[in-house]
Amino acid sequence: MAAARSSWTPTRSPPPRARRASGESPTQIAIALGVSRASIYRHLAATGQR
Repeated sequence: MAAARSSWTPTRSPPPRARRASGESPTQIAIALGVSRASIYRHLAATGQR
């Protein structure tokens, strides 16, 4: 089964890791991007952030 594609694109908003680095919570990022918190946590973990 193929993984679902993210609805985030670089032209829509800053990447989640940049938003997290600027102090936004994972919940705020998820709401702004229209994805689940789990997706944000997976992305942050894959990029070495928490």
